[in-house]
Amino acid sequence: MSGGRRPLRIFRHLLSDRGQLIMPAFLVIPTLFIFVYLLFETAKLSREKIRHQFAIDSASFIEMTNASDFLNRTAYVNGPFPHKIFTEAFGCPPNENYVARTDSGKECLYDVFAEMGAYPVFTGSPNDKIWKIQFADKARNNAKLNVEDPDFPKEFELLTYDKARVLEIPWSAMQPTEKDSKGMGIFPLYYQVYMMLGSIETSQYSVYRRLTDNFNFFRKSYYLNTGECRKDPAKCAGDGLNNFAANKLEMKFHEIETLVFHARVAPKGMDLGGLRIYKTEPIKLDPRIFQLATVRNNAVLGRLGRGLEVNQRWEAPDNYFKIDMNNLYKPTVHARVAAQCPNLKNDNNCIWPNPTPKYQTRLYP
Repeated sequence: MSGGRRPLRIFRHLLSDRGQLIMPAFLVIPTLFIFVYLLFETAKLSREKIRHQFAIDSASFIEMTNASDFLNRTAYVNGPFPHKIFTEAFGCPPNENYVARTDSGKECLYDVFAEMGAYPVFTGSPNDKIWKIQFADKARNNAKLNVEDPDFPKEFELLTYDKARVLEIPWSAMQPTEKDSKGMGIFPLYYQVYMMLGSIETSQYSVYRRLTDNFNFFRKSYYLNTGECRKDPAKCAGDGLNNFAANKLEMKFHEIETLVFHARVAPKGMDLGGLRIYKTEPIKLDPRIFQLATVRNNAVLGRLGRGLEVNQRWEAPDNYFKIDMNNLYKPTVHARVAAQCPNLKNDNNCIWPNPTPKYQTRLYP
């Protein structure tokens, strides 16, 4: 009899032990569900933050690239382009553009007009950190040309009397007529080259202003990476554009209004031995001749070099716990983006003097 009760007692004992787990289970299992929901909501929030961080990084980099590209193109127009063009046209070599002197010897046309200040001269090496491209020191009657805001006289003397007196440059070389023309003269070539450079810079500046008028690159990049602003993409990401709007590049175009030059002219009925120096009447340039472009406020270049702070609010999604994350924490993503050149310590100015087209866009965390 006692042997039959023993298994029953053991069975009841086991049942009693199992029953002890029921009450803790009622407490632990809901807690586990809450923990799972917490992990899910945290992961969802983290995913959104990462997505918005990537979006603001991408938008900031693309927007600053517009500034870097424009600054590099302007630097090319200010220095390397005219240097290269006139080296090809007047250089000795590649061409034999030597001019005889009245005393003895000869001079290269490139050096003659570089001395006059007709174009900036490259005196360094392409491997230099900063390209040394400037006007001759005493060019244009010692005008202040090699400074951040150069002072170009309204009238430019392409060839002075003193220089024309010692060089055998005939009038037909400076401005040939249809009768004696064997090619483009020095003055028409100079005029056309700088008119072309001015047209290029005007177009570049116009494109830059259109791109940054409403910061469409920034807005569309942010929209495409986040899906926000579906109803009105043109107004997307307004918070992050404050510093970009306050530091847009405003350019100043330096031009000349009139031009004169001296040249040798043979009086009628006389041979070349009777050459005399003749000065043109001031040639009114309409439109005026472009010389170079600078940034109106170099402090903007400095701020671009140090980096612009970009802060953008974003909307956190709804969550299981009904907590309003947007009012409670005001979620924000941040980026710092810069356009830097090798002359960063001097207000980040690689536009003029020493125009160096080496601006790079850099993104910082």
